[in-house]
Amino acid sequence: MITTPPELEQNGNPSNWQDVCGTGPFMLTDYVAGASVTYDKNPNYWGTTTIQGKEYKLPFVDKLVRPIILDASTRLAALRTAKTDFDYAVEWKYKDSLAQTSPELNIWSWLDSSPESMALRVDTPPLDDQRVRYALSMALNREAMSEALFGGGAEILEFPYPSYWSELYYTPIEKLPPETQEQFDYNPTKAKQLLAEAGYPDGFKLEIMFTSAGTLQTDEASMIADFWQKIDVEAELRPLEYASYYSAMMAQTHKGAYLLSTDPGTPLAIMRKLGETGQRWNPAIHTNAWFDETLAEAFLEMDETRVAELCKELNAYLLGTCAYIQLPTAYNYKYAWPWVKNWYGEVFVGAYYSGPVQAQIWIDQKLKEEMGY
Repeated sequence: MITTPPELEQNGNPSNWQDVCGTGPFMLTDYVAGASVTYDKNPNYWGTTTIQGKEYKLPFVDKLVRPIILDASTRLAALRTAKTDFDYAVEWKYKDSLAQTSPELNIWSWLDSSPESMALRVDTPPLDDQRVRYALSMALNREAMSEALFGGGAEILEFPYPSYWSELYYTPIEKLPPETQEQFDYNPTKAKQLLAEAGYPDGFKLEIMFTSAGTLQTDEASMIADFWQKIDVEAELRPLEYASYYSAMMAQTHKGAYLLSTDPGTPLAIMRKLGETGQRWNPAIHTNAWFDETLAEAFLEMDETRVAELCKELNAYLLGTCAYIQLPTAYNYKYAWPWVKNWYGEVFVGAYYSGPVQAQIWIDQKLKEEMGY
């Protein structure tokens, strides 16, 4: 956690990394722009962990170096040659080559914790018509998107609630109401029919706003535009650097469609964020009195079973509105050499807070030497 004591405000420079204060397991000791970030063990860190009945003070390692390697092939080479001990963001396309060149590596796969969805402004024509929203959803071939973008390694419905939350909260596609299930079918013929029924037999123009940071949203937006073109919906792609993209959502100045990437958080939090009237993380501008009242009831409810029931109802309702078109959610791959101990692919314990995870890791130096590194 980053803190800003009065002394720093009065005598320091909050924008200078050398003046950064924190309460975590590591202290920032060196930063080389575009090259690396180095942390030393915080001797005053309060955290401990118990292993086989014995308590240990954290962190285990004395120094943590995080190289900044933007080029994927260079980062992969560093992993292959053990210049780095682990990597928690390896793209699916490198999985086979790593299995051939470095079979000793441990591997974990996890569903992306920040799924992609397409928010449609339900307060603006023509997207205020549910038939239009369903048409846009049914025009997408999600299986083709999964294959092209993720090598087939993706799941179709993992948002707003992910499947690993169990059916206590999550409702699989086949158990949703039939009319809700229909939006996940690739059916451009039915999509054209719905557009005609809504008064748009010749289609319309629609802006897609997305962030140009990274390549995923750019590739997704391009594929979506191609699918929509087949039902005569002309998509205008509007890529923005992240600050402008985020600001547009906060100010609600985006038009039409907004390619959203956000983590589920907790069952109540994601429902509030995406569906409650007036929320800033609600780029669909969804509003519904029943939804707001049910969400308020869930927040006040003390019985966990009843909370889960209400959340499940809210989730199924929001999926039925198609205010957010669900897109394939990919698996992420994390790799580590066998000498990396007490790590199983975890990345964050909070909003991009990785220190407590890394504090639990130690390196088996003897094993590393035995393996020739």
